Amino acid sequence: MDLTLTQEQELITEQARRVLTDLFPLEGLGKKYPEQQWRETAAELGWFGISVPQSAGGAGYTLVEEVLVAQEMGRHLVPSGVLANAIGAHAAFAADSAAALANLLGGSSSCALVFDEPIAAGGGDITRRAYCAESAGYLLGLTVQGAWFCECWEAMGAGTTECVDRDTAIWFGMLESLDVKHVPREQADLYSVLTLLVAAHASGIALAVKEMAVNYAKEREQFGVPVGSFQAVRHPCALMAIRCEAAESQLYYAAAACAEGRPGAAWEARASRLIALDAAEFCCRVNIQVHGGIGITDEHPAHRFLKRVHLLQCWLNGREGELRYLLHQEYEEQYAEG
Repeated sequence: MDLTLTQEQELITEQARRVLTDLFPLEGLGKKYPEQQWRETAAELGWFGISVPQSAGGAGYTLVEEVLVAQEMGRHLVPSGVLANAIGAHAAFAADSAAALANLLGGSSSCALVFDEPIAAGGGDITRRAYCAESAGYLLGLTVQGAWFCECWEAMGAGTTECVDRDTAIWFGMLESLDVKHVPREQADLYSVLTLLVAAHASGIALAVKEMAVNYAKEREQFGVPVGSFQAVRHPCALMAIRCEAAESQLYYAAAACAEGRPGAAWEARASRLIALDAAEFCCRVNIQVHGGIGITDEHPAHRFLKRVHLLQCWLNGREGELRYLLHQEYEEQYAEG
């Protein structure tokens, strides 16, 4: 498998980075971006349907290109709702819902995420947490066994709860589903797709804070020399680079495996998420430490990256759940071979 980016993939990455640098500058991370603003921008750029077939209104690329753009989104800490809308478009396409797909691709509506079992029709007796739920018109539930897509739902007695990431809205309360469409894993492995997008976002965060720490270590001086010349700073920065490289390598391999439909692709995707989130958390913490006192202030953007990592760690099956899955699958394969 060749993991070298093609010329077109490099062009897509560079273009996404250039656009995001203008739209989401580092100095602007302290403000909350209006949902309608980023939704319309992402829809205009076609980022909600990068790997959706052209015949359905998407860009027609593969999952690899979608992962590359998601990685750049992580670098610039684009609101997590972009990931929710992207996977929502995948779900609408798999559920054969043309109207929902058109609305999500066009940015006229958004999708909320629930990592729980389906809601029975007419139900509402279970308290649930929906992420990216601000004015969401659609609801997507993701479990390891499969997914369910809801075009008509209501939140009964639900209120918005505070989220550690200010760009993410969370609803907590009774949700009533009126129309649920199930998407079996055999039909579309949406769990693995979102797992890869989360891994890409986390990998981008790790790369961004590594660069932030290294640049600061070169500029900040103490005792007449850059603080990066001290081993106590230099070595953690080197460890950040190693973690970033490992996360990016596993991400690219997993994306290519999923795009090609290789055996074990789902395992690689979940390993990628685990490695990327661990790398992102490590790099975020080191970045804050390298910056010293200023790194823990609200005015500095360092803490916002760490908060986004904490949010993504709550998505899907959680860190412990993913570890159990990976270890169990590895054991099963070795036991079968033995």
